[in-house]
This record gives sequence, structure tokens and C-alpha cells, in this order.
Amino acid sequence: MTNNDMLYHLYRGEFDDVVDQIIAAAKQRLRLATIDRLDIMKKGDTVVFNATVNPKSLVGSTAEVIRVGKDVVRVRLDYDCDRDFTSGTTVEVPASTLQFA
Repeated sequence: MTNNDMLYHLYRGEFDDVVDQIIAAAKQRLRLATIDRLDIMKKGDTVVFNATVNPKSLVGSTAEVIRVGKDVVRVRLDYDCDRDFTSGTTVEVPASTLQFA
């Protein structure tokens, strides 16, 4: 089943009886992916902000990992993204908003 097929069937209400289970499974999968990411991320790694980051001006920007915490990662931006997020700025973000470059 393709993504479009799944969305079509969801829209038609064909999965109404299991939607809560699908949502719970997706949230659990995201939590596990974040834990995995935190386990292998280390200081000095280069990462890229993915589409889930907020503000959206950071999407696609690269940064260097400064510190890996229990749930979040502190990174230093490699270049200017906008007037608030300039090169060298450090930000702390959820690991789920990052991927390896």
C-alpha cells in the first residue's frame, strides 16, 4: 500500500476503528527513533535540520553537535539562517529535528 493509498483509505474512514492504534504506534516509533539517534550522536558530528524543526528557517541548515543531552541536542549553526539564527549561534533542539549530514 502506498502513502497515497493509505491517506485515501483514512480519508474515507476505512480505518476509523484503528486510528488511535495507528497514532500510538507512530508516536512510539518516533520516540524510539529519537532514542536511537541520541545513542549514536556525539560531540563534533555534523547534522542537518529536518522539516520538523521550528522555526522553518532552520530547515536544511547544517550545524555541529556541541552536547547531547537526555532528550535534546545543543548545536552550533554553521552559517546564517535568518537574523535571529546567525553563524555560531548555539541552539538546543529535540533530536527528532536533526539528521546526520
